[in-house]
Amino acid sequence: ILSLFSSWVGASEYAESKVEMRLKQVSEHVYYVQGAAGIATDNEGFISNAAAIVTDEGVVIVDALGSPSLAEKFLTLLREVTDQPAVKVIVTHYHADHMRGINEIIHILKPERLWLSSIAPQDPMYRELLEKKPGSTAIRHIAAPFQLSVKGCRVQWLHPPELIHATRS
Repeated sequence: ILSLFSSWVGASEYAESKVEMRLKQVSEHVYYVQGAAGIATDNEGFISNAAAIVTDEGVVIVDALGSPSLAEKFLTLLREVTDQPAVKVIVTHYHADHMRGINEIIHILKPERLWLSSIAPQDPMYRELLEKKPGSTAIRHIAAPFQLSVKGCRVQWLHPPELIHATRS
């Protein structure tokens, strides 16, 4: 049986990113990519980071980078180290450099759950996400610290108190 990771081959409708991106392993199960510091138009928009936690159950993706092409490049690099399916995707916040690749990630991987930091429903990126997400992908909103257990791994989300307060008011 092929996983979603291994069966996806160049499915993107976007131009391939030419930016240099290296997948770095930081522990037995955690990988990340780090963009260069700069403004959104620098480095093809690769000015943020994204991570993947590889568990026995599947992969947890954290953030989606600043464009569909960057997200696709990240997934291509990740596919070189695992063929596990994506089980969860977490978007830490709604800045474009962490969010613009989300539609590509959920289109390709079709994760079972998408964890989103709280956002106003009128935000255009949020509305676009809701329109394009697969019906099988459930959304959970994050507005406070939580723990996520995926077989063999525990992820702790430490939500800044000032953001918790801001989302409650």
